[in-house]
Amino acid sequence: MVMNTNFRTNFSQSSNIDTDTIKLYLKTLYGYCDGFIPIRMFMEKGATGNQYQQLHWVPTTSLEIMHQSLKPLVERGRNFKMGVYVIPGTVSERGQGKATDIIQYPCFVVDIDSGDIEAAKNYIVAQLGQPSLEIYSGGKTEDNVYKRHLYWKLTEPATDTDIKRLTSAQKLAAQKIGADPSFGSAHQPIRLPGSIHQKNDKANQVRIVNHSPVEYELEELIESVNMMTIMEGLQVSEKTLGDNKMPMEDMYKEQVYEGADAGETRFEAMGRAIGWSLTRHFEGHWTLKEAWDDVVGYNQTKVNPPWELERVKKDFDRIYQIHYDKHGAPKPKREQVALEGDDWADIVDDDTPLPPEIIEGLLREGEFMVIAGPPKSQKSLLMQEMAYCIGTGNTLLNRFDVPIPQQVVVVQAEMSKAQLSARLRAVKVNPAEKALLKRNVKFTYRFTKVLDEEGSKDVIDWVDRSCGQDKPQVIIFDPLSNIFAGDDENSNVELMKFIRDRIWVLRDQINPKAAVILIHHSNKVNRNQMMENPFLAIRGASAIQGAYDVGLFITKTSEDTQDRRLFFQTRAVMEPKPMTVHYQDGHMLDRGDAYDRESGVNITDKMSLDRFNQVNKLLGLLFREANRGKYYNKNQFCLKFTDKYRLGSAATIRNHVNTLLTQGWIMLFDGEQVGEKVIKGGKFLCVKDMPAWDAEAKMVKPNMVVRPTHFVDGGTGDIKEVTKDELDKDGKVKWMVSDYDFN
Repeated sequence: MVMNTNFRTNFSQSSNIDTDTIKLYLKTLYGYCDGFIPIRMFMEKGATGNQYQQLHWVPTTSLEIMHQSLKPLVERGRNFKMGVYVIPGTVSERGQGKATDIIQYPCFVVDIDSGDIEAAKNYIVAQLGQPSLEIYSGGKTEDNVYKRHLYWKLTEPATDTDIKRLTSAQKLAAQKIGADPSFGSAHQPIRLPGSIHQKNDKANQVRIVNHSPVEYELEELIESVNMMTIMEGLQVSEKTLGDNKMPMEDMYKEQVYEGADAGETRFEAMGRAIGWSLTRHFEGHWTLKEAWDDVVGYNQTKVNPPWELERVKKDFDRIYQIHYDKHGAPKPKREQVALEGDDWADIVDDDTPLPPEIIEGLLREGEFMVIAGPPKSQKSLLMQEMAYCIGTGNTLLNRFDVPIPQQVVVVQAEMSKAQLSARLRAVKVNPAEKALLKRNVKFTYRFTKVLDEEGSKDVIDWVDRSCGQDKPQVIIFDPLSNIFAGDDENSNVELMKFIRDRIWVLRDQINPKAAVILIHHSNKVNRNQMMENPFLAIRGASAIQGAYDVGLFITKTSEDTQDRRLFFQTRAVMEPKPMTVHYQDGHMLDRGDAYDRESGVNITDKMSLDRFNQVNKLLGLLFREANRGKYYNKNQFCLKFTDKYRLGSAATIRNHVNTLLTQGWIMLFDGEQVGEKVIKGGKFLCVKDMPAWDAEAKMVKPNMVVRPTHFVDGGTGDIKEVTKDELDKDGKVKWMVSDYDFN
């Protein structure tokens, strides 16, 4: 439920620590995070003393542990006039604190510390929505206005490459409203609410002034930031926004001048040009001379004035050495090989058999499979079940037969030995299966390297030790993000390069006939993607979809169930229909079609599964409002509850309502039923057993419910009157839903 809680808008000066505020802040930000919270303590400006910078790490084990760990630090800060700062993210180990160490980032943060504070706040709130936390930092502007920290809590913490996307959006948002752009870095600290701001011997609480338990999708926030225009009155150029790096294809078209006050400098541009040319050389596209000629040509035609060739050669050699140290020797330039082919008839007559099946109807020898899904979708559990079935010859998901047991190696880069042991102990196996698993299924403990040349050698050595003379028929990598040796796994170019130069090369060295299974993250799918093509949510979707032979996409059906929805994409075989699976006794099993047990309605046919809870909430909201004497037509309802209760925008709500009207979950009634003093005329939204309101008595009419008078034809969209055909034997309207919940 969304509400605004005003803690103290008359932000008074105080040196009292607010432990309730600290607890609320910890619960809001870190309540669903793992790892440790980095704490930084610095002497305040103007304070005297001999206290040095202090670093601490607070475990996120529980709210109480976080709270009790922070209290003495905040007290020490007050007593010694030290500011207490937190990084709004977590690290995996004590001692870490660099941007690259951040493993989870649960919020979107903006620090408004200068200019027209109120105008900037109001502008960004109008663009992004009500913040989850509004905080007075304790400092004031020259105009005596309190500086603000605004937080938009994410539905789930950003991880991996999403952290960089999030911080880049934070920097861009700050630039567009004239705020502090420092949160373009993931390790930027911020004052802890509940602690004391003591600059220049003035003691003020860092205080939460508004709290709204609302959460936001990362993709929606990033999209909103990208769509934001620069706040009126700011002297900011569009060219200076964001990371300010010109795309390579544009860089080769533009002149670069000495002393440029915007865009890239000559030094930056030359560095990128040299790096790009040498990359082409190391990948085997160009000879070294061709790379050098390209750099010289760029310097002479696009850099004004050009660098001296001696300086360019020095940088060229330096960057060459960096490439060599990182990637090894360059590949020889690829020679053109004549393509082979044949005519239709000869191809048809060819009787070369297909490679043998590893999983019938799903995976063959030498093929490439990707298992993808958003965080917490049980990708690794599905992979584990697949390894178990391949290793034992058991049927996968009660549907796909495994002809013979095969040997599987799993390069797993997430779990420690203890974590993996606990996971595998949950799998119920009989003695015969245990013997097969011992022989056929091998796991690494947490693989801590990227899959570069050194990491690949380590994998080969481990496979040789584990399998001996046997060659594994299946190689599994879990997950891609932890072994990726590039800079950006969302980049199609970098992802394809990694698959080609690392995954395929490693497979060929272990067993050229082995099938490869890659576990990969996706973004959260929106309501349309789930119905149309969830595979587009995979990071680097264009490249990865073009590379794999079989794609599996797994996602939650709802927040309160262990059921998962599994989708398939295949290249050479008939595509299996989507299925609902669940995890039980250590195994992933087919549940069959997903039905709402209360209503008997096949919700997979009616709506996207990840919308089911939201729809229940919407129906329940209509019921609850009626119980308070409030009724709405469609437009009123959409406008009233825009960005409330996590229902989304007015357009999103309208789409839900339209769907439910055509499906019979919502119907319409004449306003006169609830009394003219409450509402006059029109067609208003009605759900099953919705109470009627006595306007004069200001109470629900006993044993009275609102009856629909009209419904929306699902075929034509026309509004039609309820007739006898739409009534059941008791004379009541036939509803397609029986119960709904609102929390």
